[in-house]
Amino acid sequence: MESLSLQTFIAQRLAELSKEESGVAERLRQIRAEKERLRKAAVAAGVEMEMFIDQNSLFEKRTPKKLKGKTIKEAVMEILKEFPQGLSALNILQHLNSKSGVVFSRASLSPQLSRLKHEKRITAVDGIWILNRKEGTVDWEQPELDYPAKETKPSKL
Repeated sequence: MESLSLQTFIAQRLAELSKEESGVAERLRQIRAEKERLRKAAVAAGVEMEMFIDQNSLFEKRTPKKLKGKTIKEAVMEILKEFPQGLSALNILQHLNSKSGVVFSRASLSPQLSRLKHEKRITAVDGIWILNRKEGTVDWEQPELDYPAKETKPSKL
């Protein structure tokens, strides 16, 4: 008789834990969904996510999903090919984050835009980054700048 009550106790306790576990699993799903909504809102607003990463891992760093095998520069070039009219740096960043599943900061993108500009692969006109003609854009002509190009002087050591 004693073993039957032990069996009953174990069965009841397992049922209680299963019920509790499903409630915890549902709450965890809700938390993850809210975190994802906040991440998307932050990306859309251009908020740098790195400032939110802490011991509680409010926002986890994500491993690249769609960016595998590509550099940020290559991804930027692909994005600009999709938008021959050009994009602002913030819009490029939003597309980059959206396509890659990684939350890149503005500080990660800026040096890559500068390098692409230095390589004469892209041009910035009034804050809009555009592919240069040689990169295969169609129906686009290099804009005439109505101001002189900025001259750089060597720095003194």
